[in-house]
Amino acid sequence: MPEQTITPFGRIRITQVIETWAAESPLNPRLLASELAGVLRTIGPESQPLAGDVATVTLFDPSGGSGGLVLLGSLASYFESYSIGAPVATIETTNGTAHAGAVLIALNWIRRLEVEAEGRAKIAAGLVLAGLGAVPSSGSSAQPAGRHQPPPSGSDPECLEIRESQQRREGEVSAAEQLDAERTARNQSEQEASRLRAKLEAIEALLHKERESIEGLRRELNESERARGRLAEQLIEAEQEAQEAKQKTDEAAASAAAAFSHLEGQLNHVASLFSGRQATPAQGAGLSFPYATKELEAMRAAVATYWESYTPDKRQPTQKEIALTLGEMLGWPQQGNGDAARKAIALASAINPNARQMPDSAGDSSA
Repeated sequence: MPEQTITPFGRIRITQVIETWAAESPLNPRLLASELAGVLRTIGPESQPLAGDVATVTLFDPSGGSGGLVLLGSLASYFESYSIGAPVATIETTNGTAHAGAVLIALNWIRRLEVEAEGRAKIAAGLVLAGLGAVPSSGSSAQPAGRHQPPPSGSDPECLEIRESQQRREGEVSAAEQLDAERTARNQSEQEASRLRAKLEAIEALLHKERESIEGLRRELNESERARGRLAEQLIEAEQEAQEAKQKTDEAAASAAAAFSHLEGQLNHVASLFSGRQATPAQGAGLSFPYATKELEAMRAAVATYWESYTPDKRQPTQKEIALTLGEMLGWPQQGNGDAARKAIALASAINPNARQMPDSAGDSSA
């Protein structure tokens, strides 16, 4: 296989086009060259120059001036010369003759023409195999009898008609295949869209569930905040009540202390009266007061009960039982811990003879 040189931008030298057919095309290169020449002559007038992006002359014959554009007819003549066994080394351009090796052809352009030439050649060969005989080329004269008739050209009208019909069928098949491909792609797209919609619906359901969960948490948080607010209000109210209760307790304690102090003053006064040993004309020995109160009468009764007949050899009465006796006589309620009322305790302390000499006999009434 000859080495194929591909120039930048996908171009190939025209001298290498035929060389590649021997290795790549199933057709005879001379037959393919003939068919390619026919294809070139049917796509446009022979005087039509090829565009620069299709054919480019890189070198030229100095005697002919600078390289110009390759003509469609001169390119067809180049391949036709090879098909009849008389290849040429030059090619005509709009500015004169150029060396064939200096002409670069766009590879994708010449490949499309080769495919068309092969298709026409196969149609012409099929006509021969079908027994249709030789199809005379356009404008050719009748051949003498007994002379070998050349094979029909794929560019003859009959072959071109068959080729056009074939291309229409191929186009229809291609269009049908394209339609089927598009229909398949559309079905796949619809299936993918359905899958994505289902996935989106699942995501939306999950998001809805998450939003409900977040809303529930928000409600719980709000309720917790309200409960905490209520607890804070209750705590403030409890603190205020505690402060008010403490204030009342302090006021009650202060009032009780003042009352106790006042009563203690009175008891000290009573004690001082008892220590004066003044006799009472109505009772003989004892104390004499210009008036009488329940407290004084209770105290005098307690003294008579616990201290008047007391001698050191007897059990000394306790302050607690004396206070309880005074409380009962005066109708004062006991404290929460079972002790006598504070006033009764104070009265019991006032009549305690510990601070003076105890009586020596039961008949001594000194206190």
